[in-house]
Amino acid sequence: MITNEESLMFCMEMAKAADVVLILPQSVVAMIARYSMSALAIGVPGASAVLDTLQLRSDSISRTFPLPGASNAVMMSSAADANPVSRVRTLAHELVHDGQIDRKGDVQTAVDYLGSGLLRAQAEAHAAIVGSFVHHLLTGDPVDENAQPLDAGLYHLSPEELGLAQSIWRSGTRTFMDGKVPPFVVAKGFHDALKRLLPHTIKAEAFR
Repeated sequence: MITNEESLMFCMEMAKAADVVLILPQSVVAMIARYSMSALAIGVPGASAVLDTLQLRSDSISRTFPLPGASNAVMMSSAADANPVSRVRTLAHELVHDGQIDRKGDVQTAVDYLGSGLLRAQAEAHAAIVGSFVHHLLTGDPVDENAQPLDAGLYHLSPEELGLAQSIWRSGTRTFMDGKVPPFVVAKGFHDALKRLLPHTIKAEAFR
């Protein structure tokens, strides 16, 4: 199993490679990050309910947000940072959101994510697939297809939106349970980096 020291080293390396600022729990920067998110959401219809829920659960929910300039930041929650596997899994999840911001731009991403439940469901499902893949790599544990990868209340998803997210996630998990890397840049990047830097931590035999 990956150690705490290996996990920290690996996360720092992956954040650096992605040109992302990694903010660990208890950092003074976390307060600035919460303010930045609030400022970005101003004026986006429907954003306040989603943002308020995320803010209230800041100890258990990690998030990705743009910084002034070209970089984004990942603020790791205390829950995500509690053990080595969840730290790496969460960073992989959040780097999918980093890519979404890079492709669409920070303002459009905020409008899409905070203003549309369907787009929010799709964005979170894609990130959840990659997070589940990395968890599988590091533990070898099979995926329970009946599991619920998203919290409908947290993300303010309707039953239809939640059903869409579940369908997308289930399709993605079948891909790696069949021995194939999911078709996401972050998934391939984490797999390649683990094989190069920490090959002994890969417990899923099909991906060693």
